[in-house]
Amino acid sequence: MKDYKIDYVGIGSRIREKRVERKMTLEEFGDRTGLPMNFLRGIETGRVKINMDGFIRIMDVLQVSADELLRDNFW
Repeated sequence: MKDYKIDYVGIGSRIREKRVERKMTLEEFGDRTGLPMNFLRGIETGRVKINMDGFIRIMDVLQVSADELLRDNFW
């Protein structure tokens, strides 16, 4: 079985890109996802590993698919 490394920086960068495209501030993003701004900031910079619950909330608010956020993720 191959051991995959997850590119959290890439995922976070794509999340931030989608949030900015939707003209959403980090504060508004936090309000809509129910996640703390510091946590979201950490996700967007790749310092915080996102869990599945947070990932689903983010996808829902941004109205994107998992594929859009995970593309080019595994290396």
